[in-house]
Amino acid sequence: MGQGCSRAHATQSIAAKWSSWTDVSAAHTEAAGELRARADASEWDERTAAYIEHRGQYAAFLAAAPSETARRLALQLWSGDPPRLSVADTATIITGILTEPPEHDGQANARDADAGH
Repeated sequence: MGQGCSRAHATQSIAAKWSSWTDVSAAHTEAAGELRARADASEWDERTAAYIEHRGQYAAFLAAAPSETARRLALQLWSGDPPRLSVADTATIITGILTEPPEHDGQANARDADAGH
């Protein structure tokens, strides 16, 4: 965590360390590793480490996302706490949405209507 003589000072050091989604993912991985490496690690520590590591997978997805649009869409899909979608399901949905050809002036709708007749 951040260190400083005030809350504002401490949060500045956190923001400086976590300036990207890659940094956030790495921090989750590091925190989970520190919990697991404790000599007196308990089952609770292992469960907490697994939870932190799982949450880090979401940050890793955001770090690897192909565009800002993909990141915004993922964050919207994960708006619940905890997110209801897995990282894998999110990737499938985003890929489908971003690769869907756009409709132009109702042409796609007309084709679909014709195909149904």
